[in-house]
Amino acid sequence: MVNINHFGSALAETPFGGIKDSGIGSEGGLETFDGYLQSARALGAAALMGLLAACGGDKDDDDKSPTAETPVVQPAAIQVAFMPDIHFHDIYADFKDGSFPGIPNPKRGDNATIRTMYAQLTSTRLFNENYFAFLAALDDAVARGVKYIALPGDFSDDGQPVHMRGLVKIMDEYTRKHGIQFFAAPGNHDPVRPFNQANGKSDYLGLDPCCTWATRASPTP
Repeated sequence: MVNINHFGSALAETPFGGIKDSGIGSEGGLETFDGYLQSARALGAAALMGLLAACGGDKDDDDKSPTAETPVVQPAAIQVAFMPDIHFHDIYADFKDGSFPGIPNPKRGDNATIRTMYAQLTSTRLFNENYFAFLAALDDAVARGVKYIALPGDFSDDGQPVHMRGLVKIMDEYTRKHGIQFFAAPGNHDPVRPFNQANGKSDYLGLDPCCTWATRASPTP
């Protein structure tokens, strides 16, 4: 059996100071136990203060400015240019059948294939100016950083292959030089049938300014 007095002696050997060797059932034993509790509370309080001091951090750390967060990079907005009803007419067209050579242009060295002013005045739309208007619109889109261009209907004058070839040539050039992608939807003036249809124009300006080329030959697309 364990001697209580011996247990009291064991307490006396702990480094809590002032605890005498006495039995726990005596007055001395109670004093010894109370002293043990007081010492334990004191040590616990000291340990808690130490932990709080350690958690407080260094003053130098408190003085440091907070690190700025890296801003989230937002994706660039997508720009799309809509160019409806351009009614493209290639004024430097190449008629494959040789039916109309065009009018020589000494500045470019090409032959111009333009419609007469009468043809424009008696129509609901222009023809010759559309070529330059389309190029100006494309250059404006390039200057604005636009990479997507939509042609929602009537991108040709009547779906003539001669003008479609010229339109594709220009679009290929802007795709190659500026990375532009084109999206076209056919309208009522575009090719919508899976077969050819006679739709040649006879009012091209000829070599003689007094008359049209129609008096000599009827160009076909």
